[in-house]
Amino acid sequence: MPKRLDNTQVSIVSSTVKNHQLYSVDDLHPGFSLRLNALLDILEVDVPPITQGRKMWIGRVFDVAPNNATLWLTNDVVPKGARLRSLSDFCFLHLPKKQRPKKSIAIESWLLYGYINWKPDLTTES
Repeated sequence: MPKRLDNTQVSIVSSTVKNHQLYSVDDLHPGFSLRLNALLDILEVDVPPITQGRKMWIGRVFDVAPNNATLWLTNDVVPKGARLRSLSDFCFLHLPKKQRPKKSIAIESWLLYGYINWKPDLTTES
């Protein structure tokens, strides 16, 4: 039978939950934000610069709160499941044709881990 928590323990657990971050270390992928911003810069759509409304644009296009978009764009926090796939598919569709990998999953892998077996030429403008 599980042990019951006393009032002090309940208070500690409660304050820990209230102070819990919006994301965990497991959500972080070093370099994700840098790769995402670089990729958005070369898409064949009018993506605003990061200092001029990119988080609001991300919020509208992917139906997320601006603070979540900020986490993606600046804190290496990766969108969860289907949102990451939607982001990868969107980028796949709007990359210049000569830049596109064979499948959008390559973009997802690159965003998460960096160079896998595909990477965009980030030196060209769309």
